[in-house]
Amino acid sequence: MPECPVCHSKTTPLPGTENFSRCVRCGVVVHNRARSTEYEDDYFDKEYKNQYGKSYLDDEPGITQKAEDRLRKLTHVFPEIMDMPFLRILEIGSSAGFFLARAKSRGWKVLGWEISRNMAKYANQNQIPTVQGDFLSLYEKWKSHPEKFDILAAFYVLEHIPDQKKVWEAFSAMTTETGFLLLALPSSYGPVFYSHFNQWKKEHPGDHFVDYSPYSLKMAARQYGFELVAAFPESLHPERFPLAKPFGKNLAPVWIRVQEQFIFADTFYAILRKNNAD
Repeated sequence: MPECPVCHSKTTPLPGTENFSRCVRCGVVVHNRARSTEYEDDYFDKEYKNQYGKSYLDDEPGITQKAEDRLRKLTHVFPEIMDMPFLRILEIGSSAGFFLARAKSRGWKVLGWEISRNMAKYANQNQIPTVQGDFLSLYEKWKSHPEKFDILAAFYVLEHIPDQKKVWEAFSAMTTETGFLLLALPSSYGPVFYSHFNQWKKEHPGDHFVDYSPYSLKMAARQYGFELVAAFPESLHPERFPLAKPFGKNLAPVWIRVQEQFIFADTFYAILRKNNAD
């Protein structure tokens, strides 16, 4: 089994498969056969539409609502942010800039790093300053003129990068001493993983190198100077739970409460803060 890409500890195979293993130290699930994908300029038209039934730009209202929800959760956990109008925020994988647009409306100084040329162009045309390129290449350039950020955001980006250690080192280097890290991730602690594991294996994206749970994210983040402060389910699907079909809607409120209380969901949103107490 390959070593964990986060902490370089050994991994053990998940039951019934050699394609996935779990780190014995931090608990991260590793996709042993993952391969990087070249993201074409039309990804946000074709691939996004295939998955969600509409293009990324057509889905702006829903994405903007999700951005507001993430910012609302952040300011609820840390209300003092409301009194900090000049925060510097970088979103990695910023797409068309919809999240940064909501952050900018709060008076924050925003910057996006985006791999898609078309999305970067769209964002810049809409007054969201965005640099085109992949994260680790831009990070190498950043080292020449380093600027610390009060908030780093990366939504459904981390799992696509094979060099997890380098990513976490970059997060730490680029964040101010008490800065925030906002992540949205697929979860290995959710109803599909635990109740429909064969389906999870079959449908697992080939370019996802790791899967975190709230627990494994907490363990991994500590190694790089971050503390997991809060986590929330990004998706609520009570129909994916055991006994969902025979009992129908009767158990749906129960399953939703379970998901919310235990962050037992197929995707989750995490708020982390830099901790340099050591």
